[in-house]
Amino acid sequence: MFNGLQSLQFLYLHNNNISKWQDLQALTALPSIMQVTLFNNPVCQIPGYRHFLVNSIACLKALDNYIITDEERIEDASFGYRFRGLNEFMKIHIPDYSSERSAEQHLLNLEVDVYRLKRLFERNSPSILIQSWWRGIRSRTNSKQNDAKSLAAALKI
Repeated sequence: MFNGLQSLQFLYLHNNNISKWQDLQALTALPSIMQVTLFNNPVCQIPGYRHFLVNSIACLKALDNYIITDEERIEDASFGYRFRGLNEFMKIHIPDYSSERSAEQHLLNLEVDVYRLKRLFERNSPSILIQSWWRGIRSRTNSKQNDAKSLAAALKI
């Protein structure tokens, strides 16, 4: 069913009485999906549904009302309460698109939502934060070395 939806990024399926495990497995065919909502469905009562989706869809950044954390993706990882899954820091707002009057406004709002979701994911991922800090340190070190070389070259002249 989802094979033809290669560019789908948001899928809101909450409150739809979805009860079959096969319906969850079908979501793994979505290569670009970023956010899925399934809350208030009987399938959510199946033990391990969140773990299955988080680890089966690599591009998924949010499930239900929460950002997916590194702790959820990495077995036995613990980064402290701040980066724990399903806490208040990871909660996101699902917008109501029913009040939009035009397709252009809807597309603009979707682009804004994609941007916000990516930034929230980045700010709440310890591995991405560490990478960012490391790139900053390396960039400042290279800049200092280049400044020193430029100063030495200027003094020679």
